[in-house]
Amino acid sequence: MNRLILIAALTALGTSAASAQCNTRPAFSFNGQVKVPYPKGGGGASVTQFCDAGAQRFKQDFLMQSKKAGYNVKWVEYYRVVNWVSAFHDTIYQTRALGFQQQNFKQFTVQDWHDMETVVYGNRSGKYVGMISRTVPGTRNTSEFVLYGN
Repeated sequence: MNRLILIAALTALGTSAASAQCNTRPAFSFNGQVKVPYPKGGGGASVTQFCDAGAQRFKQDFLMQSKKAGYNVKWVEYYRVVNWVSAFHDTIYQTRALGFQQQNFKQFTVQDWHDMETVVYGNRSGKYVGMISRTVPGTRNTSEFVLYGN
């Protein structure tokens, strides 16, 4: 999996149009597998799931490119987080209780994402969850996350 390069042209994605599966304060992430551990007291932290048409296209492109590369990505989630850059780092760590362990490889590279970090956890049955994160250009406390898995 360390050779897969996913090329996805990113555009400025908004959060205007909501859909039934999007939630501005999600209780669970990684396809509903783990509870999002919001910080006590809030501290101005916010999590917003992108739900507009641009985000839907991005997720479809992500799925299509991974399929072309031979990977079985079945779901994708796309978020913006303010004042809580470890949001999904904290959440992916919780998958250890489900039998996942951190893998020592990068799975995806996304075009035009700078300051990017990739973390992938897998289990013995071939299931995996991954996370791509980046600091939003021009900000210090805002990050975007793409969560994906099979």
